[in-house]
Amino acid sequence: MVGLTVPLLLHLALLGLRPPRRPNRRELFVGVMYERLLRKHPRPVVIHVVSFDLREPSIQPFVTLGQVKPQKMQFPAQTTGDFVRQYPVAVAINGSFFTPAYARHPWDYFPKRGDRVYAIGQVIANGVLYSPPHDQWAVLCFIPPHTFEIVPADCPEGTTQAIAGRDILLDQGKTPPLIQHTDHGKNYPRSAIALNPQQKKLWFVVVDGRQPFYSQGMTLPELSQFLAQLGATEALNLDGGGSSTLVIREQDQIITLNSPIHTRIPLRQRPVATHLGFSALPLERDNPLKPKSSGN
Repeated sequence: MVGLTVPLLLHLALLGLRPPRRPNRRELFVGVMYERLLRKHPRPVVIHVVSFDLREPSIQPFVTLGQVKPQKMQFPAQTTGDFVRQYPVAVAINGSFFTPAYARHPWDYFPKRGDRVYAIGQVIANGVLYSPPHDQWAVLCFIPPHTFEIVPADCPEGTTQAIAGRDILLDQGKTPPLIQHTDHGKNYPRSAIALNPQQKKLWFVVVDGRQPFYSQGMTLPELSQFLAQLGATEALNLDGGGSSTLVIREQDQIITLNSPIHTRIPLRQRPVATHLGFSALPLERDNPLKPKSSGN
């Protein structure tokens, strides 16, 4: 009985620590806004949206650095929280699909932290190619100083940061034919990146899922529709399922904004191959370098 009761109590405690199922909107950093949205129909869904004002010069992208070896381009798996601790970023999302990976039960899964995995599709970090292009695996490319674009497989010359997803969810405001993957019409946790027409705004979108009565996830067509409603015209589907995670660094604290669910455990982050993060300046009220006024 004790062996059954303790895991059950721990699971119930984790359920209570998830972000509350109520709307929330706040400014996180200079030029960075966060919003938690709720949907009741056709099923309960919690959606987390971070918008970046790309006109703010302090907002710059960073992709996970890999390890280049002869004929091998590998990434040591780490969680999105680990990435935020290690890199000079304020906000980060999980990135590319990767292999190998499996999750049989809470103690039997791969990869664990530090295990080597391959990202699927092109990955460039600080101008170094760590993973080559792959047909039908689209990629977000950043070309300094201000250009972002989503391309079918291979970034243009001059790209310094790039991270692959899989499906292009929006192309010039329209939903292209989606490849009929096994998860195409299933309600899964989802992660996506989107851009507006003028490239003045970029969005991170994370949809929680696999959590009955809290958030049951979205299909890919539903995600495309939601991104279009945000005002996006270009969008890329990132790795989802147990990988979907959104993390910020706020006043030296690492905070998970969504409710990831790796190996069916709420709030447990999956170690993944790559991540995309953005640097950002703290708000004036949070800035420790801001001079304090002297009162009389």
